[in-house]
Amino acid sequence: MLPLKGPATAERRSAPRQAVTYRLDVITTDGCAGFLLDVSTNGLRARFKQGLDVGATQAIRIEFPRWLELGKGLELSGRFVWV
Repeated sequence: MLPLKGPATAERRSAPRQAVTYRLDVITTDGCAGFLLDVSTNGLRARFKQGLDVGATQAIRIEFPRWLELGKGLELSGRFVWV
């Protein structure tokens, strides 16, 4: 077996992702619940229990833990691009 030269998959993103250290819950306006995986300047990645409408622009709420003392959370909207 030959050794690999460099990473198996090259990073093609224009902005690096930053992993989320603490669990942050994400809730859509229609009640779908998930949690945040990582963020970048181009967007965020979250995992949801239910399937979402790809291509739809939707509002979400990111819930902050109480101990962070940053308020209840952050409301924003964006387009879901893949599931």
